[in-house]
Amino acid sequence: MNQIYLDREQCEKFEVEYFESSSTTLRADVILASKFSGYDKVHTDFLQAFQSRDIMLMRNRSDAPGWYRIVPPQKLVDPVQDACPVCGVSREPGDPVHGGFRCDCWQR
Repeated sequence: MNQIYLDREQCEKFEVEYFESSSTTLRADVILASKFSGYDKVHTDFLQAFQSRDIMLMRNRSDAPGWYRIVPPQKLVDPVQDACPVCGVSREPGDPVHGGFRCDCWQR
């Protein structure tokens, strides 16, 4: 699973964007408890497996409203990688702006 949906009420509660680019780190159990109507079994099982651990979520303006990509933890710790860990766009050699990536994933 690489995406999770946050409805407008959840986005407001967590102070993240529903339509625009945004990122946040939330505990899995907090996300699960915040969904008034509950998540389907697949999402529930996924979030329950993380228990109270943090999950990094990111979205671009071009993503469907409310949908956040789940960023794997190992992709957050390598500042000298050759490609954006979110979308895979290659690093622009010698470009210090926005970490050197040609995408907008890190402009938040």
